[in-house]
Amino acid sequence: MKKHLRLIGCIVLVVAVLTVAGGCGTTSRSGGLVKGSRVGGTATESTQTSSEETQMEEDVYRIDEIDTVEQMIRFENLSNGQLERYTYNGSTYIYDKNEISTTVDSLYCGMPVTFEVNESSELLKSVTESNALWIQEDISNFSIDEQEGVLTIGSTDYKLSDDARVYQNNERITYEDISQEDVLSVIGTARKIISLVVTSGHGTIRLTNTDLFEGGWLTVGTVVSKEVEKDMEFDVSAGTYTVAVANNGYGDHTQVEVKENEVTLVDCSKLKGDGPQYCKIKFSIPYDGAKLYINGKETDYSKEITLQYGAYSLQVVAKEYETWSRTLMVASETATIGVVLSAQSDTESETSTDDSSSTQSSTDSSATAGSLAGSLAGSTAGTASSSSSTTSTGSTTSSSSTSSVSDDTLSTLSNLISNLTGSSDDDDD
Repeated sequence: MKKHLRLIGCIVLVVAVLTVAGGCGTTSRSGGLVKGSRVGGTATESTQTSSEETQMEEDVYRIDEIDTVEQMIRFENLSNGQLERYTYNGSTYIYDKNEISTTVDSLYCGMPVTFEVNESSELLKSVTESNALWIQEDISNFSIDEQEGVLTIGSTDYKLSDDARVYQNNERITYEDISQEDVLSVIGTARKIISLVVTSGHGTIRLTNTDLFEGGWLTVGTVVSKEVEKDMEFDVSAGTYTVAVANNGYGDHTQVEVKENEVTLVDCSKLKGDGPQYCKIKFSIPYDGAKLYINGKETDYSKEITLQYGAYSLQVVAKEYETWSRTLMVASETATIGVVLSAQSDTESETSTDDSSSTQSSTDSSATAGSLAGSLAGSTAGTASSSSSTTSTGSTTSSSSTSSVSDDTLSTLSNLISNLTGSSDDDDD
């Protein structure tokens, strides 16, 4: 009997040993990978239960720093603000939000991610873009009220939380560093903003040798249209633009590349072009008794009118119709301008106000691409009403503006080029 008891005891002992050995050889579903933290340079090992590991694996982090020299990434836990630093190397797997393999270059500060780290080496095993938050990209129509803590995109307001961060080129910046010319990626949850990332920064264009063009007109692509001032400078988003200047029939255009945080010089003395040049314009105003005023002077529109390249105020007045006002940018050798008036309401007919309305203007150019030389503006004569629009010969525009430089002028250069090269770009909205 004692022999049998000793035998049973030995069997139990062997089974126990095998059970313990089998437990030591078991790995977690993350392959022995656990979360650790190293805040302020002090490493802290994580001794979590399996349930704690699962909770950590579900946490979402924001990349707060990427050090490509030391190959280190600092993460901020969005739940508690805790910072964790880990290293990476060529063996670290990087995945996008669809879990498709990509490269470490795709990571950026402000990006929401999850990650796995090797327990013993604190080396990142993988970093995956999180789809738990929404991302809006290429945002340019925005405003920031830092005092109220509100970011407005279009007409929608979002809350800028106290822990929201702003980044550019993987560096932390402030709200004050953001320009209206910048383009943003916005990351958030519901109506709360987590990160703002400046994806396309701004540079500066500075004009030199402006004497001939001062008081004339300047356009930069479709983003700037303004009167030329001495050695003026202004910010635009980084990119390539066609810059055109003109005054009293002289002018030309050139291509420039604007780089982030750099100043691009435009020598206006090289843009004089051949001049003065003139445009022959036909007006179509099919309203009985309508009168056309150019720079405040009544003009006979029954025949072709010749205007020197430049900017002019236009006004059409007809009984029982709202007054039509535009700033005309003469920018081609020939043009036909069709005027469409809006009927007055009964109240307006009785009170007969002088307010201008936002109506449609269509123009058609038969100029060649060479006619851009010396075009696009001159000195502005007369003052358009606050609701006036700008019409460029060679393009079609229609909208109202509350500034002395209408928003319509921002697109006239690109529309003109499209028409001159034979493509159709008629926007009648």
